[in-house]
Amino acid sequence: MNLLLRRLDNEENELKASNHVRRVFKTDYYSGEKGKKIHVYTVYGWEEVEVVRVYDVEFEASCYYRPREGVDPLPLTTGVVRIYVLRWYPYYDDSRRLGAPVRLAWLSPIFHPNIAPGEKFGGNGVVCWNLLKASMTKMSLIGIIDGLRILISNPYPDDPISVPKICKDAAEYFKKRPPPKLLRKNA
Repeated sequence: MNLLLRRLDNEENELKASNHVRRVFKTDYYSGEKGKKIHVYTVYGWEEVEVVRVYDVEFEASCYYRPREGVDPLPLTTGVVRIYVLRWYPYYDDSRRLGAPVRLAWLSPIFHPNIAPGEKFGGNGVVCWNLLKASMTKMSLIGIIDGLRILISNPYPDDPISVPKICKDAAEYFKKRPPPKLLRKNA
């Protein structure tokens, strides 16, 4: 556990030093050598996972949000994501349906086919992990944020999250209109 916590402390410092990150809030969930078992919502529904640490990260991103249904989306320059760091981080666990070493929950408003808005904004906060993983260059906290920034700027409307409905609406919108800015992996 000490090795994992040292790694996370180093990655947290890297995250805080990033030009794109505005704020980082950390909450520890471990006791001794164990994480705390909590329920996290994923694309497959609720899942109980052993969480060691949680980060709420506000970062710069070129995204959209829709104030209400029937209104064109408006630009938004920041997003907030909650990163649940699991006990086996940074390794994948193939014995689980979603073997990723983190779970993510989007907390802020967003109009995107592959990221659901946060609960306070009518969504469930789900982020499509497979598309995010394809956008990441490395498994680290900053790698996750960089991958999210790429996914946000490059929506994939052919495979939207099915719930909530706003993700399907965003898919239709982005099929007709290209995103405002493209970021490339390894850019």
